Amino acid sequence: MSDRKMNADVRTVIPEKLAETMEKIARRKPVSRITVRELCAACGVSGQTFYNYFPDKYALMVWAYKSQAERSRQKFESGEYSFRDVTVANLKYCDEHAVFMLNAISNTNGPDSYYVGSSESTIASAEEYIANRFGRDALTDTERTHLRMFVYACSGICVYWLSTEKKKTAEELADDIITAMPVSLHRYFL
Repeated sequence: MSDRKMNADVRTVIPEKLAETMEKIARRKPVSRITVRELCAACGVSGQTFYNYFPDKYALMVWAYKSQAERSRQKFESGEYSFRDVTVANLKYCDEHAVFMLNAISNTNGPDSYYVGSSESTIASAEEYIANRFGRDALTDTERTHLRMFVYACSGICVYWLSTEKKKTAEELADDIITAMPVSLHRYFL
């Protein structure tokens, strides 16, 4: 293993441990009532260590979602995953972490909103993918608006799916999401 890869792996151990601990505590307590001090004590790290990685607990929550989504995006960029595969993987991740995600969505708001943070993270990731693959100025203003609308709509339907009796599989919902994608975005993702 290269030094660079090993350093990257070491840098993710503590954030992953923090994220796992946050999710574990959130099974029994609203995330709005979880303190950084409590999280650090349960995780066995100092507050300074926490703040070396994250400015606050909300950034940690979004990081956990973003790191999983980035793994899927890398598979999409490499050609290993289709857009549908990425969507299914992300829906399955959300389903596996539904208790935490619904807690985070229900108990955060405003600038610290998990819903907004995870949606904005997805938009930034999609824009970065498009810029890398098609050029920095590829997205028109209209397409950028369509992307924002699409991501927020997908986030909303995912929350609805998680919070109700799931009558569709992740695969069926992914197909519906793809069908609902604005035509202006097809050239980037399909």
